[in-house]
Amino acid sequence: GAQELIMCLMMLENGVLLRTLNLEEVAPECDKVLHIQDNLKRKAEYALSNNFALGGINTSFILRTRHGGTQ
Repeated sequence: GAQELIMCLMMLENGVLLRTLNLEEVAPECDKVLHIQDNLKRKAEYALSNNFALGGINTSFILRTRHGGTQ
């Protein structure tokens, strides 16, 4: 969870959205959702990091850039 949070912060800071690892083919019933299959150079203002673990330890962080997604 901590590593994912750090990666989300780095993506926001650097204006890069990393691809979904191991996603090679999107099912037709899921094609309405933006699946990132190649890294994108795109600024984002918000990121959501969800972590679900055994035993009910669940967390969600909503991150926002200080500069509102623009520099």
